[in-house]
Amino acid sequence: MLAPSALAAPALARSFSGDGTFYDPSVGVGACGFEVPDADAHVAALNPDQFAGGAACGRCIEVNGPDGSVTVRVIDLCPSCASGSVDLGQGPFREIADPDQGRVPITWNYVDCAGR
Repeated sequence: MLAPSALAAPALARSFSGDGTFYDPSVGVGACGFEVPDADAHVAALNPDQFAGGAACGRCIEVNGPDGSVTVRVIDLCPSCASGSVDLGQGPFREIADPDQGRVPITWNYVDCAGR
């Protein structure tokens, strides 16, 4: 069996694009089984394509939006999100866009979670 880092390496270089939206991740346990203490936690839900049946659980992604970038940990599935789209916690969304916009164009890629 390959080490997780060996399996993840090819995906680290790939960039995705889609819509960025936000939700309150503290309302319950997400699809990955992680509890989140508050709505501003640096977490996200991925679309079904990149969630890959849970393979993305616990991985970190860097999301780039109109007003900046933020690094978050994948903790949930966004079943209604289109391929390439990410549903961010409310706090991280504020770091990349004005929440009044609700939906913004983003790009993102997997990054190392070390120190996060």
